[in-house]
This record gives sequence, structure tokens and C-alpha cells, in this order.
Amino acid sequence: MKKALCTLLTLTLIFGILFTFTVAFADENNDDSDCSLSAISVNCGKLDPEFTSDDTKYTLYIPSDLTQVVITPTPSSKSATSSKIDITLAKEQEPTIAVICIAQNGDKKEYKLKIKRIDKTLTEIQNEIEQNGYAVYVKETKFYQNKDVIFTVSFVILGIIILAVLYLITHKKLIKPYDSGEKPFYKKQ
Repeated sequence: MKKALCTLLTLTLIFGILFTFTVAFADENNDDSDCSLSAISVNCGKLDPEFTSDDTKYTLYIPSDLTQVVITPTPSSKSATSSKIDITLAKEQEPTIAVICIAQNGDKKEYKLKIKRIDKTLTEIQNEIEQNGYAVYVKETKFYQNKDVIFTVSFVILGIIILAVLYLITHKKLIKPYDSGEKPFYKKQ
């Protein structure tokens, strides 16, 4: 994981002059495979969810009138590389941007940022930061947009359907054990 230590060469010449050279050799046994990022910073915008090196898909919320986005990734390992991305967007453009980190051994990890424009302009964001010291890019999501709510409601509906089917089966509404047009086998006397 560490780069090779520098090797110090010392040469003494006939005239008694001492020369010192520092030569760096690449470590051939170094197979650093850490291709994760420790941070992603953006000139103006908000990543959602909060950045972690394990998550690879994010939404980047930017002001509606922003046309220049600068994304600066920071690799976790000193030997990994990742380039700064400077992109110019059309006014309504909302692309997905790939940020790639390459480890020293060549392994790659791709982080995807889906750009979404919010209903605020850059000026409104700057004014909000001046007044409050921060800006709210994304207001709270509606309760029905929350994944937990969608999951819970889906299972409640599924449970109701299962209970209704069980009720119909037990009350012989769904499955009839005999044919209604068939004559009775036993005659009443």
C-alpha cells in the first residue's frame, strides 16, 4: 500500500566532493486495490443521500439556472486516481455523470450522480445562505414517496387480499364442493 521508499545514493569523487542523489523506485509488489472515494465535493449542489464510499448511486440537486458544475472526487488511497469533472450543462439538462476512481492495480469503481434541478435559482440559494448560513436544496419528501411507507402499504394491501381469499375459501364462496345443477344423491323421505 505504501510507495517504495526512496533509495539514497552517495558518491565520493576523487576531489573529495560528496554528491548525494535521491532516486525513487516504483514498488513492483505494490498491489493497492483501494478504488473507493473518501469524498465528492460539488461547487454548488447537494448530494442525496449523504456521501459514503460504499454507495455508488446519488442524486445531485442543483439550482434550476446553474449551467457550470464542478465535481471534485477525493480518492481514499493516495495511490488511487480520480479526475475533477468540469461540465457545462444546457438550461434544462439533467444528465447522469459517472465519477470513476482507479486504484493503483487498475481496479475501477464508478459512482453515478443523477443531476436533478430544484425550483430555486442560484441567486435564491446564495441569498438563503447569506441569511441562514445554509441553504435547503431539497424540502422534505412527501410521506407517500418514502420507501418505508410504500413498502408498508404494499404489504398491508397484500395482507388484505390474502385474508379476503381465505374468507371466501372457508365460506365456500370461491370453491363450491358440489355442483348446484346436480340432482341430490340421497332422497329425502
